[in-house]
Amino acid sequence: MNEQQKTKPQYGRRLLVNILDDVARKDPQRTWLMIPRSGHTSDGWKPVTFKTAANAINRIARKLTEIMGTPAKGQFPTIAYIGPSDVRYVIIMFGAVKAGYKALFLSPRNSHEAQHSLLERTDCHMLLFAPSSKALIQPWLQERHLDSVQVSSVEVWLDERPVPPFPCNKTWDEARWDPLVVLHTSGSTGIPKPIVVRQGMLSIDDAFHDLPDKHGTRFFTTEVASRIKRLLIPLPLFHARGLYVTSVMPLHWNTTMVLGVGNRPLSSDLVVEYLKSVDVDGIGLPPSILEEMSLDPEQTKTLAKLKLAIFLGGELAPEVGDKLVRSGVGLANVIGTTEFAPYPLYWQPNPELWRWFIFNSEVFGCDWRKTDEDSVSEQVIVRKDKDPGLQGFFYTFPDTTEYNTRDLYRKHPTLPDHWIYHGRSDNIIVFSNGEKLNPISIEAIVVAHPAVKGALVVGTKRFQPALIVEPAGSYPQDKKQEGALLDKVWPLVVQANRQTVAHGQIGRKFVALSDPEKPFLRTGKGTIQRAATLKLYEDDIDEIYKEAVEASSVETTRVDVSSEGGLVISIINIFTTSLDLDATKLGPDTDLFSAGVDSLQVINAARLLRSSLDAEGIHVSTSKLATRVIYSNPTPRRLAHYLFMVVREGDTSSESAAQHEIHAMKSQIAKYTSDLPVAKQNKPPPEDNEQTILLTGSTGALGSYLLDFMLSSPRVKKVICLNRSEDGRARQERMSQARGLSTSFDKAEFYHADLGQFHLGLGKEAYDDIRDHVDRIIHNQWPVNFNMSVESFEPHVRGVRHLVDLSAHAKKRGPTVFISSISVAEDWKETGPVPEESLRDLTIAHMGYGRSKLVSSLIIEEATCQSGVPTEIIRVGQIAASSVSLGVLPSDLGIMDVVDWTPIERIAKMVLEASGVVTPVPISEVKGYFHGVNAKTTTWEKLAPAVKEFYGGKIKKLVPFTEWIEIIEKSAAGTDDVREVPAIKLLDTYKAWSRAGGKHIDFAMTRTAARSKAMAESEPVSPELMRNWCRQWAF
Repeated sequence: MNEQQKTKPQYGRRLLVNILDDVARKDPQRTWLMIPRSGHTSDGWKPVTFKTAANAINRIARKLTEIMGTPAKGQFPTIAYIGPSDVRYVIIMFGAVKAGYKALFLSPRNSHEAQHSLLERTDCHMLLFAPSSKALIQPWLQERHLDSVQVSSVEVWLDERPVPPFPCNKTWDEARWDPLVVLHTSGSTGIPKPIVVRQGMLSIDDAFHDLPDKHGTRFFTTEVASRIKRLLIPLPLFHARGLYVTSVMPLHWNTTMVLGVGNRPLSSDLVVEYLKSVDVDGIGLPPSILEEMSLDPEQTKTLAKLKLAIFLGGELAPEVGDKLVRSGVGLANVIGTTEFAPYPLYWQPNPELWRWFIFNSEVFGCDWRKTDEDSVSEQVIVRKDKDPGLQGFFYTFPDTTEYNTRDLYRKHPTLPDHWIYHGRSDNIIVFSNGEKLNPISIEAIVVAHPAVKGALVVGTKRFQPALIVEPAGSYPQDKKQEGALLDKVWPLVVQANRQTVAHGQIGRKFVALSDPEKPFLRTGKGTIQRAATLKLYEDDIDEIYKEAVEASSVETTRVDVSSEGGLVISIINIFTTSLDLDATKLGPDTDLFSAGVDSLQVINAARLLRSSLDAEGIHVSTSKLATRVIYSNPTPRRLAHYLFMVVREGDTSSESAAQHEIHAMKSQIAKYTSDLPVAKQNKPPPEDNEQTILLTGSTGALGSYLLDFMLSSPRVKKVICLNRSEDGRARQERMSQARGLSTSFDKAEFYHADLGQFHLGLGKEAYDDIRDHVDRIIHNQWPVNFNMSVESFEPHVRGVRHLVDLSAHAKKRGPTVFISSISVAEDWKETGPVPEESLRDLTIAHMGYGRSKLVSSLIIEEATCQSGVPTEIIRVGQIAASSVSLGVLPSDLGIMDVVDWTPIERIAKMVLEASGVVTPVPISEVKGYFHGVNAKTTTWEKLAPAVKEFYGGKIKKLVPFTEWIEIIEKSAAGTDDVREVPAIKLLDTYKAWSRAGGKHIDFAMTRTAARSKAMAESEPVSPELMRNWCRQWAF
C-alpha cells in the first residue's frame, strides 16, 4: 500500500504540458490522438504518438521564439491563430505555453466586429493562419496593425525528425496562474468576450480523480474513461468543449481522442461516415446532430452500437433523448462553460434520467438561489477560500467572491443532488405587466417537430408572448404552404401552453414563421444567439403583434343569440376555443377569474364578442360591451343574461347591475358571519416583547415595508410571512432589494399559502404551530384590480373569515389588523368627513375592490362581537400611476384631483404603531378604525408640472382630464398600446371619475393622529417628493 501511495500521481498538481512530455519520455509510442489521413474519410485515420506530439510542440515553441523572440518574464504576449479544426490547435496551445506566449483561438464564424474586438481586448499583434483562412483575415489586416504568418501543413508539423527539446521547467505552483490559452464566449448575448484559461483551472479535472463516490456512482469522467478507450470528438477545437476534452482526456484519463475532418461541416451523414471508417467506442456530439440522427432509424442503430454517445454544448429536446434511449443509445449528458470545466458531476446510472445532472454542490460551492418559478433555482458559485481549490471559476475570475452562472435548474422532487437544466436567467422574458416567462421549455417542445429547425419565444415589454418558428429544410413557397406548416406545429404549441404558466400562453395569431432571408443567428455550438436574433427581428416582431391586433379586431366566431342558453354556450366556446381557457375549468356558473382569466383575455373577449355580434347583424356599442361589463358579470350565465337583454331590449340598467352587486355583498356577509366561533374566555394577552407576527402579502409594496420595520424592531421575535407565491423568500429578496430594504431575513419564515383554503392551504402541522404561537395578525394581502366584481373577490373574502377563525382559536388573545381601503367610501354622501368608525351603507362603495373591502370589514366587526376577536381596520389610500408613453399627462384628475397621498413607509409605520407592534398599546385599545391618508393635502394640478419636467420630452403637454381619457380610448384599439399604456386597463374607472359629480371626500384623522406619531407628523406631497417618486417608479 505504501509503495502504491509513493507512485500514485499527484492528481491536481500536474501541468498538462509536463504530463505530455513525461509520457513522451516514458511511453513514447503510446497513442495521443487519432487524426484523419486526408479530407476523405475512406482514407482512414492515423495515430499520433506522444513522442511525435512532444516533438511537434517543441518545433512550434522554437519557431515562435525565432519569429518574435523570447518574451519578458510574466508578460505572455498574445498570438492569434485561425485555421481548420485540426491537431494544429492543440500543438499551438502547448507550444505557446512553452515559449512564454498565450494562444488566442478565433472562431471563423465570428463577425468582423467580434474579431476586431477580441484582437483589441487581448492586445494581439501577431496572427498565425492556415492557407484556407487567408481570404478571411484580409479585412482584419487592413483595419488593425497585425504581423501575420502563414503556417505549414499538418504533415510538416508532425514531421518525426527530432528537434531539440524545449524544456518547460515550471512547477505546478509556479505556473498554475499562467495562461494556457485564450478562448472566447459564444456571443449569444452580444460581442464575444475573451476568456483567459489558466493552467490551474484545467488541472482541477485531474484533481477530480480523488472525488469520492456519491449516491453510489462515480465522477462523470472516471466512469467515461472506464467504459471507452477511443472517443470520437468531431467538434471545433477553437471552442472550449472540443479543446478541453481533446486536451485532458489523453493526458489525465489515458483515453485516445479521435478528431474529425477539420474542413468539412459536421452533419449526421458525416458522423455515419466517421463511424464506418474508424474504430471508436464513444462519441461526443452537439445536440443538433443527435436530433438529426434520431430521425433516421439506420443512423440511430449506428449510434446504439457505441458504448456511449455524449452530448455537450446545448440542450437535447426531451422527446429526442427519450427516443434515443428507448432505441438502445447509451446517452450521456454533460455541462460546463468556457470559464470552467469540467463541473464536479457524477455519472447518471439510470438511463431514463439522462436529463438529470448529479452535482456535488459542496465541492462546487453551489448556492442554489430560488426564483419565482416552482422548484427552479439559479446556480451561483460562492467562493470558499482565497485559493481557488476545486472551484475553477476563481482561476478565471480571481478577484470575485462569487460567480453567477446564470444557469437555471429545477430540483428533483425526491432524488438528492439531482438537477435538470432549465435555461438561462438572462433569457427570461419580462412582460409589460411585470410577469416573467422562461421560454426554454416552450421552445424545446416546439423544436422537437422534425419540420422545425428553431423556435424563438418573444415578448419583452409586450403584454403577451409570441413565437417565431424557423422551418427545417426547404422554406414554404406560398401562404398555403406556410399555413400548412403552422398547422402542423400548432399542436405542439397547444402542448406547451398546457405546461406553462397562464401569462405564458401563446395564441394562434401570435405564431409566425421566420424570414427565409434572415436565418436565426447561431453560435458555433448551434445555439440561437437570442439577443442578436431579437435585434435582427425587431421589425418582424412589431409586425407580428400589429397583425395579431388587426386580426382580433375583425375576427369573429359564431354566437347563438336565439336564447340565453345558446348565448351561454357561445360565451364558453369563445373563452375555451378562441382564448385558450381550459374547458374543464369553465361551466355556466364558473367565475371567469377564478378559472384563470386575465386582463388581456378580458380585453380580447370584449373585442371578439362585439365583432361576432356585429357579424350577426347586431351592433353593440363599445360602452355597452366594455371590459367592465365582463368584470361586472363574471360568469358565462351572468354575461349571457346581460348581453341577451342588450340584444333583445337594446339597453340594460346600470341600476340593476348595482343592485346585483349589493345583493352579492349581503349574501357574502351573511355567508361568512354564520357559525362564527364562540368566544373563548380567559385567553392570555399577546406578548408585547418577543412577539410572533403573522403577515400576509409581505412581498407587495406596503408588505415589504411592514416586514422591514418589524424585522428591525427589538420587540419582534419572528415574522411569519404568508404569500401566494411558491417561494416567498426568493421573491421577497428581489422585492426588498429593489426597494432598498434589508434582505436579511433571519427573523422571518416564509410559507406558500392560499387563504381561501382550509387551514390556509398550509397543512395541519404548520397551521397548528402558527395558531399556538401567533401574537398578532396583519392581513395585508389583497389583489389590486379595480375592474373585478365583488363576486370575483369572494375567495379573498373567504380568506378573511379563515383568518378570523385562526385568531379565534389561537392560544393568545391576539388582534387581527385588516388593511382596508378608502374606496369603501367612494360615494360618501354626508357633508362631513368619513368618520373613523364602522360604515354600514353598502351603496357607498362602487367598485368590486372597495365593495370586497367593505364586506370584509363588516365580517371582521361581527367576529369581534360574536367571537371576542380583537380587531382593527385601517383604511389606506391608493396610488394609481399611468404610463408616460402617451406623451401627454392630465392636468387634473376630476374628482380625484385633491392629493392626500402619503409615503408608503409612513403608512407602514402607522399600521405598526396603531396595532401595538412597535409601540405598546393595551389590548383593550386595539380596536376600531384608522385612516391611512394624509390630512395635509395638495392638488394634482400643482404636482403635474413637476412630473412633466422630470420626464422631459417624454411628456409633451398637459391636457384636461377628459381629453386625456379620450386619448387613452383611441389608444385602446391595439394590443401594443395595451402594453405601452397600462391605463387602458383602468379606462372604465377613469371614465367614472370623469362623469362623477360631487367633491373630494375627506377622512377624519383625529383618532389616527392620536395613536400614530408617523401620521401626526405628515406633510403634504411636494413637487420634490413627486420627482423622487418618479425616479423610484422608473417608468
